This record gives sequence, C-alpha cells and structure tokens, in this order.
Amino acid sequence: MLTLKPKAMNAIDQKRSENSSLYFQIGLVLSLILAYLFIEIEIQSVTTGAVAPKEKIDISEVYNQKFTIEKPVVIEPVVQSKPKFVNTFKPVVQTKPEDKEPVEMLTPISEPTTDKPTEPVEPAPETITTPKPDFFERGAVEESPTFMACANLKGVQRDICFNEQLKKFLMSNLKYPGRALDNGIEGSIAVQFIIDKNGNITNVKSLNSNHKDLENEALRVVSKLPKMKPGRQGNENVSVRYTVPISFKIPK
Repeated sequence: MLTLKPKAMNAIDQKRSENSSLYFQIGLVLSLILAYLFIEIEIQSVTTGAVAPKEKIDISEVYNQKFTIEKPVVIEPVVQSKPKFVNTFKPVVQTKPEDKEPVEMLTPISEPTTDKPTEPVEPAPETITTPKPDFFERGAVEESPTFMACANLKGVQRDICFNEQLKKFLMSNLKYPGRALDNGIEGSIAVQFIIDKNGNITNVKSLNSNHKDLENEALRVVSKLPKMKPGRQGNENVSVRYTVPISFKIPK
C-alpha cells in the first residue's frame, strides 16, 4: 500500500485546485462566447425582417388626410388685482388700570309696526297781517273827523256840517294878498293837511302854486284851523288826510 507523505499530498491537492480553477475559467469564457453569438443571431434576424419586408406597403393611402395647423392658444396671464383694504376699525383707546371697562350699549330692536294710512294734513291758513297805515283818506274811515260843533252828528249829516264849518272859517279868516290884488292876480291853491289822532292839524302843504302870495295865505289860514274831534276806525282814533281847494277871485 502506497502511503503519501504529508508534503506529497499537499502538492497534489494544490495541483488539483489550480487545474479546477483553470477549467472553470475556460468554461466561463466559452459560455460568454456562446451567449454573444446567440444575441448577434437574434439581432440580425430582427433587423433583416424590418428592412426587407416580404410585401410592399403603399404609403400613399396612409398620408391622405389634410392637416390644418391651428394657431397656438395664448393664455394671457391673469393679473390679480391687489385687494383693497377698508379700514373699519376704530383705534383702541387704552384705559388706565383703575378705569372701568367700557360697557357696550346695544340698540334695542323695535318691534315692527303696522303702517297706518296717514290722513292728509291741511296747511293752516296763513294769516296776513297788513300794517296799519299812518293815515286814512277822507271817506275811507268809519267815522270821519269833524268840527266840535258837528261831533254829535253821524254819516252824511256829519260831512255836510264839516263842509259848512270849514267854508265859514275860511271866509272869516282869509285875506286877499295886497300885491296880488294890485296886480290883478287870481288863482286856486290846493291845500293838503292831516287831522291826526288827537284832532290836531298837521302836515299842511300846497299841491300847486300859481302865485307865492296866494299860496302863503292859504297855508296860513288852514294851519289856524281849530282842534277837531278825531276820526275813528273800529275802536280807536285814526289820522285822516284832507285836500281842500281855496280859490282867490277879485270882486268886480
């Protein structure tokens, strides 16, 4: 029986391991080469079928549609407006620590009321107050002024008595001016005067003048008329204006 020494056995094992690794590498290389050749054959068969088809294809029937190129839709960017800020807040008033907090007052909500038709209100009649005149014209008062001798008369009798007393007074007091008499001057002077609330003769003036001497004489005599009983309108005394024509004629 052959017995190997440990050194000889180690050499044989080492040789075997080297041969096995060599065979493994050779087998791996061969398998890679076979795989590469197989892939090349598959690629050539696919390429040959794509390049050289058995039947001819008429491409005229494929591209027989009309194509229209539409303009691209331009989407305008939406510009967002800046939000407006409305200041609805009131400034907060800082209160001192000892101040009481403000109490919010709530407005009471009134109950709905049923509207009733309002009756039309007629405006009150305007009261037009006419100012009292300073004087009345003769014949426009209820009771005209007159001489004291006619004070007890009424109406027409009172006016007739006034005219007679006035004529008598003028005839008794008028004097024909000497210069006008010497020159033969005649004329008529309209004298206007007012019998006031107290019966006095006031505002004596002439409305025309043919001669200064005749005018002065007429004014002098009318101013000397006596105090009269004043005229009345309602329950009060009023002033009344008169106009009296005085004629100057030279007797022949």
